[in-house]
Amino acid sequence: VPPAAGLNSRTLHAVTLLVGSSLTVMAGATIAASLPAIAGHFSDIDGAADWARRVLTVPGMFIVLGAPLAGIVIDRIGPKPVFFCGILLYAAAGTTGLWVDSLTGLLIGRAGLGLAVGMIMPSCTTLVGVLFQGPERARMLGIQAAFMGFGGVVFLTLGGLLAELGWRGPFGLYIAALVLIPGVLMLPDRAKGQPDGAAAERFPWGRLIGVYLGGMVAMLSFYVVPTQLPFLLAERGIGVPWLVGASIASVNLVAAILSLNYRRVRGERTSLTMLGAGFAAMGIGLMATALLTPFAMTLGALGIAGIGMGVMMPTLSLMVLAAAPEGARGRATGLLTTFIFIGQFLSPDLAALVSGGGSTEARFLIIGAAMLVLGPVLIAVPVISGRRAEESREPSG
Repeated sequence: VPPAAGLNSRTLHAVTLLVGSSLTVMAGATIAASLPAIAGHFSDIDGAADWARRVLTVPGMFIVLGAPLAGIVIDRIGPKPVFFCGILLYAAAGTTGLWVDSLTGLLIGRAGLGLAVGMIMPSCTTLVGVLFQGPERARMLGIQAAFMGFGGVVFLTLGGLLAELGWRGPFGLYIAALVLIPGVLMLPDRAKGQPDGAAAERFPWGRLIGVYLGGMVAMLSFYVVPTQLPFLLAERGIGVPWLVGASIASVNLVAAILSLNYRRVRGERTSLTMLGAGFAAMGIGLMATALLTPFAMTLGALGIAGIGMGVMMPTLSLMVLAAAPEGARGRATGLLTTFIFIGQFLSPDLAALVSGGGSTEARFLIIGAAMLVLGPVLIAVPVISGRRAEESREPSG
């Protein structure tokens, strides 16, 4: 932001982007504590429990479809109008659970919510890339990830409390997105790509595909928590909705604390090292969740998984913004969003597949073991192309 804009304008822009980023977490996890109740409400439908999990994850499929298109539009007209339209759709689609009384209607609403997130997430990250540079960008991306984590804590906890009133309760939270409209309207219009110059530059697939795959795997592992933990705790005799919501929120809380201190934690380490450490922590946390049955120890294990998520998300965003030319940032961040939510959408099916339809504990254990193997490999072997470009263009601090 130009100095003439003043501190107040700069702060307002930052807060709008940070709160907007938190909506992406709210989109799915807010209703996690309601999953067993949704399954019970639609118990006359075969496979109600699996369909209930889909209610949580179906937005991911439509984020996958919508985010690349949103990225193209962002590079042509700028992120501000895309952000604004995404907020309106988010509030309208998110609240459909308050009044629809069919599983089909519920899934349609969740699909619209996914399209909205596919517009909001790349818009926010693109604006961060334009309005902040150098070490300040790394700091802002860490704070952005922290807001997503803290938002998860707030929304998951509120969702758990509202689930006490019935499975529809958490859907009312989505209307809160409308409070962002004044802040979005005050964002600068200059945050656009360069349509005739950098936008025509060849898209850097070679430098970004490894980052995208890393984002997909990160979300595959992370989403084991909101999709499987409610059922794991129920199997262990812990089925109180607010307690389930608070348990999932604990992961987001730890992730937020790590992300808030991202620049300090990162130090002079490379992005590849940070990413590998994040995968390793996620793996340890998931395995410990499966093996440690006392509730207090389960919370501790979830905290370790939160450490992994708090490291991975800002690292992935930093790598994408560093590798993408200015006129391609919309497409680059849109595709990161796509790959992240491919992982979210596939997470329940992958968990069921790798466990051979076995227990919920087996799902945590097997996926955690895979992440624990992957982490050291990423640290030891430079497998993500574009590492040199990222390190030369973006200060590690």
